[in-house]
Amino acid sequence: TISPLMVTAGSPTTTVTLKGFNFVRRSQVLFKGVPVPYKAVSGSELQVTVDSSLLREPGWHEFVVKNPWPLQPEIGLEWGDGTSNAARLIVAFGAN
Repeated sequence: TISPLMVTAGSPTTTVTLKGFNFVRRSQVLFKGVPVPYKAVSGSELQVTVDSSLLREPGWHEFVVKNPWPLQPEIGLEWGDGTSNAARLIVAFGAN
């Protein structure tokens, strides 16, 4: 899940909460394909800081979380590439 689900274009730097599962210490969070800083609250919650410069363009913009490869891939388990499903933040048109 994502909270808030929507912000206004031109918003100041915003903290967004992402909830899911299997977040790890070396997870990487990408917003619009750009790595963004985050604080791990737990293995299922991240507090992500989105800079105001990334909130200028209206639209549906994607967050994904990339986890590192398993430490022992030789055990034969297929984990995919470690990328989560996308969570979308709506950046709405601002009032002029």
